[in-house]
Amino acid sequence: GRGFPKVWTGGMHYSDKWNEDKHHLGANYRYAKQNIESIDNTFTQVILPEDQQFTNQRQDEFKTGQRHKVDALYEWKIDSLTTLRFNASGNYSNSQNRSDFRMQNLDSDGDTLLTNDRLVTNDATTKRVISSLSLMKKFNKKRRTLIGTLSERYEESESLGFLKSTNRFTANGTETTDQRKDNANNGLVLDGGLTYTEPITKAMAVSLEYKLSVNNSSSERNTYNKQNSNADVYDKLDSTFSNNYAYNIVTNRGGTNLSWDYKKLDFSAGVAVANTNFTQHDRRADTLFSYGVVNLFPKAMIKYELSKQSSIRLNYYGNTRQPTIQQIQPVQDNTNPNNIAEGNANLTQEFRNSFSINGNDYKVLTGRWIYVWGSFNLVDNAITRSETIDSSGKRTYQYINVDGNYNGYFGGGIGKRITGTDMSVG
Repeated sequence: GRGFPKVWTGGMHYSDKWNEDKHHLGANYRYAKQNIESIDNTFTQVILPEDQQFTNQRQDEFKTGQRHKVDALYEWKIDSLTTLRFNASGNYSNSQNRSDFRMQNLDSDGDTLLTNDRLVTNDATTKRVISSLSLMKKFNKKRRTLIGTLSERYEESESLGFLKSTNRFTANGTETTDQRKDNANNGLVLDGGLTYTEPITKAMAVSLEYKLSVNNSSSERNTYNKQNSNADVYDKLDSTFSNNYAYNIVTNRGGTNLSWDYKKLDFSAGVAVANTNFTQHDRRADTLFSYGVVNLFPKAMIKYELSKQSSIRLNYYGNTRQPTIQQIQPVQDNTNPNNIAEGNANLTQEFRNSFSINGNDYKVLTGRWIYVWGSFNLVDNAITRSETIDSSGKRTYQYINVDGNYNGYFGGGIGKRITGTDMSVG
C-alpha cells in the first residue's frame, strides 16, 4: 500500500472442546482503526497510432477507517465417519477518504493540453455476513464419500461523496464539475452442492456432483448537481450519471469425474454441464432483459512419478467468468472526469481453456533440485477493457467481448545445496 499508516487494533479469542473432543467451538472479535496519509506522483506515457501523450499527476490523500469483525466456528464429529462443520463471520466498516488531485496532460512536444484540479471526498459504510455449512459422510467401504455444502455471502454498502473538479483546456476553455454522489449496493450469493464418490476398483473411482448457485446484485447510483450554483444544495438529478440496476444469475450444474490411481500413474477426467440464466433489470428505464446459456466444462489431469522425488503433471480445464454489475450497469462514472467509465449492458460471459504443466526433480544425496512450470490459455469472448482517448487526453472506457485472446507463461529453476553447509545456490 501507499502512505504512512497509523494502526490501532484489539481483539478477543475463545476456543473450547468437550465430550471427548467431539464438539469444537471457536470465536473471535477484532477491532481495527487505521489512518493513512500519502502523496503519490505518477507519470504516464500513452502511445497512440499516430501520436503519443503524457500525463503527470500528483495525489494527496488522507484515509481513515474503522472495522469491527466477528467470526465463529463450530465442528461436530457426529461419529467416526461423519463430521458437521459450520463457519460464520460478520463485518462492519466505515471509512472516510479525501483526495486532492493535480493533473496535467501533455502532447508529444511537451505542450499542455489540459490541466485538472480535483477534490474527491467520500464517506462509506459496508456490512458483510458470510457463512458456510458442510457435512462429510464417509462409509465403511474405503473411498466412498458423500459431501454436502451450503454457503452464503451477503454484502451491502452505502456511500456519500462529493466531486469538485475544474478542467482548463488549452484550446477549449474551462469545464467545471460540482456534484454530490449517493451510492447504494447490495449483493447476495447462495451456493449449495452435493458430491458422491464411489470406488469401482482399488485403483478407480467415479464421482457425481450437483451444484446450485444464485447470485443477486443491485446498484443504485445517484448524482446531483446544484440548480443554483451559489447555493450549497445539490437538488438536481443528473441522469447521465444516475441509474438503478439489478443483475441476477442462477446456475444449475451437474457433472461426473473418473479418477485412476495405480502405482506411478494418477489420472482423472470429467465433464460438467451447466445451465445459467441471466436477468438484467434497469429499474429507472423499466426495462427487463433475460437470456440463458448452456456451458460444457471438461477437465483432465495426468501425473506420472518418475521416482519418489521426481514427477511431471499435466492439467486441462475449462471455466467461465461472468461480467460484474459494475461492468454492465448502463451508466457513466465520472469520479475522475478525465477517465470516465461507461457500463455495457450487452457484455456477456467469457470462456477460458487452460492448459498447464509442472515438473520437478530432487536428488537427496547431492541436494540438487530442478523444477519447471508453464501455462497456456485460450479465451473466447474475453472480457476486455476498451479505451477511447480524445485530442485533449480525456479517456472514456468500457468493457467489451473480444475473440481470439490467448496468453501463456513458462518458467523454471535449478539449484544445489553447498556441500558441508546449510546453504544452497540456485
